[in-house]
Amino acid sequence: MELTNETFAPLRVLIDEFARAGIEHAVVAPGSRNAPIAYALGDQEGIKCWSVLDERSAGFFALGVAKSTRKPVILTCTSGSAAANFHPAIVEASHAGIPMIVLTADRPPELRDVGAGQAIDQIDLYGGAARWFVEAGNHEFSEQTLRHFRALGSRAVDEALGDDPGPVHINLPLREPLRPVAEELDPGVCGSEAAQGRADGAVWTRSDTATPLAPDLYSALADAKHPLIVVGEQHQPDLALTIAHLATATGAPVFADSLSQLRRSELAEHTPLVSSYDLILRSKLVSEKLSPDLIVRIGETPTSKPLRNWLADLTCRQIVIDPRSRWAEPSRNASEIWHCDPLATLTAAAGRVEGPTASPSWTSAWDVIETAAQSAIDHALAAEPFPFEPAVYRHALSSLQAGATIFVSSSMPIRDVEAFGPVSRDDVRYLSNRGTNGIDGVISTALGVRAPYNCDRVIVFTGDLALLYDSGALATAKRHEIPITIVCVDNDGGGIFSFLPVAEHEDHFEELIATPSGVDIEALVKAYGMPYTAPHDANALDTAVEQPGFVHLKTDRAANKAGHDRVAAHVADSVAAALAETGAFH
Repeated sequence: MELTNETFAPLRVLIDEFARAGIEHAVVAPGSRNAPIAYALGDQEGIKCWSVLDERSAGFFALGVAKSTRKPVILTCTSGSAAANFHPAIVEASHAGIPMIVLTADRPPELRDVGAGQAIDQIDLYGGAARWFVEAGNHEFSEQTLRHFRALGSRAVDEALGDDPGPVHINLPLREPLRPVAEELDPGVCGSEAAQGRADGAVWTRSDTATPLAPDLYSALADAKHPLIVVGEQHQPDLALTIAHLATATGAPVFADSLSQLRRSELAEHTPLVSSYDLILRSKLVSEKLSPDLIVRIGETPTSKPLRNWLADLTCRQIVIDPRSRWAEPSRNASEIWHCDPLATLTAAAGRVEGPTASPSWTSAWDVIETAAQSAIDHALAAEPFPFEPAVYRHALSSLQAGATIFVSSSMPIRDVEAFGPVSRDDVRYLSNRGTNGIDGVISTALGVRAPYNCDRVIVFTGDLALLYDSGALATAKRHEIPITIVCVDNDGGGIFSFLPVAEHEDHFEELIATPSGVDIEALVKAYGMPYTAPHDANALDTAVEQPGFVHLKTDRAANKAGHDRVAAHVADSVAAALAETGAFH
């Protein structure tokens, strides 16, 4: 390995250690102080560098790559406010459990707090959002220094991939030279193991973590006659299959969030899946009469407010399976939190099932009302004029001609997809930024998901405000020629606010809360050279979604709110009638 000079040598060793640990992607925001980091990344075999101009967008782009690959991604920038602009993406990664390694270049100590340019306090800049922070330090060139940076690399990857994965922050104060000019270095140090790395490409230090033992989930299910499994966001295909197998064997209905990866036709054929729970639980009869005696919660808590309220009011045993050793329990009503491997736990339980354990009438009641709800949704949506927002998402997802990764923006899109999203193709994956539930970085993250080319296509569902908040990401799409489909439901403002109590107070609502932008989105998109379509019917929408480009659907906020109310009332009446006809639980 060519170490170049005293500034570059530790960085080249650090980056080499990251490559040995399996890191394949780095996102670089341009700058002078981080130029040695950028050059070291650019020269490193096995690491693909993505250059993104804006640091906030770069942070979310890196987040998307990490979501897509499930491996840590390196993210680097120059000193000063550039590093501060990474913060929103780092907070999202922290809450969502996404591994990232953030390398911030910094001024050396003698240039801090003396009025030097681009010098802010970067020590522990991201606070509790970082799983681990270290100031790498300024050290004379030596074998001990290179060993220090090798060890930093090993530990950083281990910390990012720990029991609670997330971002790691290494602050790198760099002195001149900041360019790759060759200097004469001690040949003994350059030839050392610290400089060249362990033999056969091994990492400097290997860390092994034992899988937590799985508690006895089978006994809990076997003792319950009215069990429910609630599955929120999770991204393990094997876990989705195991949940489906366990539910099928026991007869326990599964409330499957769109981000659970369970809304798949091959699973729905045999598994008691309930995907319309958000609308079902708006029926007072259902929420009162169908009382479970056990809730098993897996993955993140779904977004649905009716579900969250219902979980908070139940008096039955509730088990939360949380592999990240957090206290992820917003209902404050769970009786137990199990910090264990969910796949191991459910696999062990499924292996012991000899036959159904749930009451047949319990399983069949949920099947009846789910069927009634799905039929009522289709009937009610068909009565609404195009483009009605929930119908856009349901129709687009039902009509996919090929598999895709669906990236859903926070705010109204994720709620509509959760409530109205169908059971669809088996080769569809759902992603979203639900760590902090923000609308920032939606397009950048989706581009990062597509960038590694480990998925054939990405379709983004977003609103107009989320698009405008991150419109600079369209420059990244153009620069790197990343094909993506963006479906933008444009109601000229924050449509979600019309559903909240604040909408009842009209003074200042439109200007300060709903925030219509008045931006010509068509002109904006075309300025970035992105193909643009504005479908006028469902068939045109089908065609548009199958191609990379921008799909623009203008809607009206007031009409959208009224339509939601009509559909929700129709579904609630339908499921109540279906439950009454079963004669069960009266």
